[in-house]
Amino acid sequence: MNQIDKAIDGQSLNVPTLWPALDNSSFYAYNGEKGWFFTPANAPTNKLYKFTSDGSGGGTWAEDDQSYTVSSNFTDLARVGGSATTCGPDTCYAVGGLRYSRTDNSMPDEGIPAAGIVSYNLSSGVWYNDTLVGTVFQGPWAYGKVFWTDIAGGEGILILIGGNVYIYDIAAKTWHQQGAGGDVPGVRTSYCTVGVRSDNNTYEIFMYGGSQSVSSLELDNVWVLSLPSFQWHRGNHTPVRGRTGIDGSCNLVGHRQMVIVGGLDPDNLSEAVVDPWPLGLGIFDLSDMVFKDRYDADASAYSSPNIVKTWYTDNGPMAKDINDDVKQLFFGSTATNSSTGTSPSATDATDADRSESNNTGAIAGGVVGGVFVLAAAIAGVWLLRRRKRRNDKARNAYESDGHQKYEIDGRGRPAYEVGGEHLHEKDAQQQRHELL
Repeated sequence: MNQIDKAIDGQSLNVPTLWPALDNSSFYAYNGEKGWFFTPANAPTNKLYKFTSDGSGGGTWAEDDQSYTVSSNFTDLARVGGSATTCGPDTCYAVGGLRYSRTDNSMPDEGIPAAGIVSYNLSSGVWYNDTLVGTVFQGPWAYGKVFWTDIAGGEGILILIGGNVYIYDIAAKTWHQQGAGGDVPGVRTSYCTVGVRSDNNTYEIFMYGGSQSVSSLELDNVWVLSLPSFQWHRGNHTPVRGRTGIDGSCNLVGHRQMVIVGGLDPDNLSEAVVDPWPLGLGIFDLSDMVFKDRYDADASAYSSPNIVKTWYTDNGPMAKDINDDVKQLFFGSTATNSSTGTSPSATDATDADRSESNNTGAIAGGVVGGVFVLAAAIAGVWLLRRRKRRNDKARNAYESDGHQKYEIDGRGRPAYEVGGEHLHEKDAQQQRHELL
């Protein structure tokens, strides 16, 4: 394991937004807050940085000045912390976030929500900033989870999860809202997620861990939310007490495996404990919905878990209470409330392979993938404990200021979560996916 100094121009940033580059050998770091150790007193100016792998487990950081030469509006973008992030085929997104004293010297300690969707086109180098507020989504949004998928066609959609599911149509720039049903997980924060497209044109979001008032056994369950059914399902594995589920990092590696890195034991938040995962990595098979003791580099392509397939077989492509605008978005004018046992239309193999590579936003190859997992692990070592004692007022102030502190609660409220970053690796066709 190599340690790579990421300090550039004297800057060492916490919780940056990480985006893959199109060359499959590098990635970008954007946003973030000034570090708690060995950093200048003032918050840094907003810049885009790029890490380039050397192919041997190392690499170098450098400032990427394409942002300044191509987009004149880059300097108008505010640095934020806690933005949710995801990537499409050639564009990456940072949704919401929080501006406060550690990201901008002019901001108060308690913070101000950033009501915008910042996007960066990886091909052209052009930046965009769209409003986060819509007719059904009123924001703000910070420390949340967002996913890109093309199962609804067009330029794709952004999915924000919470008690309700909020959907942003990228091409139309419109918001849609839909309640989720099924076995809805309890109230929690600080959980981690991954999202993956299935071979039958559905999209599944897997959630693990977090912090809540119930037993930690509940937190060791894995839930999956499937679209377009908008139904939650609980995994059938046996929960184990004491796994590190708070503020961990969930990462999609290869076709169908979720690798969990870091996190805190819900029963021992103030004590240093031995990581329960072998080599510090928890491995969960998304299709089989079980934890496994080793990574399978030759795992087959992802297919929806049986519990998800059974629901579609029994109920059809969507629940009966899906909102009309959401039906239109996913199914067009042919949408009905029929409960006939049919699944969403399957795509041909070419489309399925392409969407699986694109919608996870990311990076092929074991070396760069290892860098991503390593970055998550290092961030966890530095950040997990200080997160428990960091600016609580920066998050709790929303309640005192009249804003709602958002959690997943199954009662129709949006999600204002506190969680670790989720990272993705892109599956190159005919490539064996090694885990470093």
